[in-house]
Amino acid sequence: MLTPETAQIPPPENWQDFQRMLCDLYMSIWDNTDVKPYGRSGQAQKGIDIVGVNARTGKREAIQCKRRIDLSPKMIYEDYEIAKNLDFSIAKLIFATTAPYDTKAQDASIRINDSGPFPCEIKFWDDIKKMLLDYSAVFKKYYSNIFTVNDYHSKIVYLDVKESHYEILITRISSSNNHYGSNKDSLLIADLLNKRCETYSIGSHWSRLQGIIGYGQYDATVISNWINGFGDADKLLSDKKSQYFHPIPQKIP
Repeated sequence: MLTPETAQIPPPENWQDFQRMLCDLYMSIWDNTDVKPYGRSGQAQKGIDIVGVNARTGKREAIQCKRRIDLSPKMIYEDYEIAKNLDFSIAKLIFATTAPYDTKAQDASIRINDSGPFPCEIKFWDDIKKMLLDYSAVFKKYYSNIFTVNDYHSKIVYLDVKESHYEILITRISSSNNHYGSNKDSLLIADLLNKRCETYSIGSHWSRLQGIIGYGQYDATVISNWINGFGDADKLLSDKKSQYFHPIPQKIP
């Protein structure tokens, strides 16, 4: 499963795309399509770049976009002070940045929250990646070139059956996929070395994998029995082992 730590998602190439992406992202987070940039380049923006009402709370919030490799306490204090002089009230100021987690920036936010008139929140790049993974429509819009299995869970396993070696990608197909995901245990089994794949459900007959895994009955049977032995897809995909060795089964149906 993709996580913010493992997902290789690069920041947008420029601040304009970063700002547009955050507008779309917070439309989903705030459940409000009326989330817009505040002003335009060259205008005094009073410490904020995006403003909108969070429909989940009914309160107006603002975002300061920082596409940069670091976020200093000085920047946070300065923009927060400017935002205090807005001509309208806000319930929260969010600093959204492509910078990694930083204790100094976090300390600055904590100190502001101890005494400021409205909260200061920092969303670092790992936080933003998590939000992108949570809101797949926005992720697909800006990162359509990146492979993801969205809410599908997957793992690669290495199996040795007698003298044959297999590297297999096992992916659970979402039950919301009406065409392929007939139940919660629907899987896509892909033989990475031989470049063949097939859908498979826990409990299926070995013949489902014949011609996909190896070329005969034996290897397909062994691997089918191994998959079915987990009982359900959750147990299979949560198993931390990735390498398996299989002896000859006593009986092949």
